[in-house]
Amino acid sequence: MAVLRDYTNSLDIGLKPLDIGLKPLDIGLKLPRGFRLRVTHGPDAGSVIESRGPKLSVGSAPENDLVLDDTQVSAHHLVLQWREGAYWIDHGGSGLGGLVTGNHSHQAMMLRDGSELMLGDTTLRFELLD
Repeated sequence: MAVLRDYTNSLDIGLKPLDIGLKPLDIGLKLPRGFRLRVTHGPDAGSVIESRGPKLSVGSAPENDLVLDDTQVSAHHLVLQWREGAYWIDHGGSGLGGLVTGNHSHQAMMLRDGSELMLGDTTLRFELLD
């Protein structure tokens, strides 16, 4: 009968772990913190949605992440999207546009914590999560 012995723990040939001086790579990539959209005015006042994802759609169509019951809001009114280290609002082809903290917009705009988005009869407050 053969006896197998385990020599892996007792084998020492004098090799040390190789340290070649590499440090973790910092490429400056910021990950989304997440955000909250709070409906502060309009038919859906009091509604809140939180997201930690890179994208959230808003409109009156049922396939949106945030569906608003506002007849002045288009089916696919806007998209919030993480890019370039910040959240941006894009009106996604909606000809209606909207106001972002008092500035009328039909094009992409960077959002800041506390930005107010006015679309139709609805006002949303954008809040970054901790």
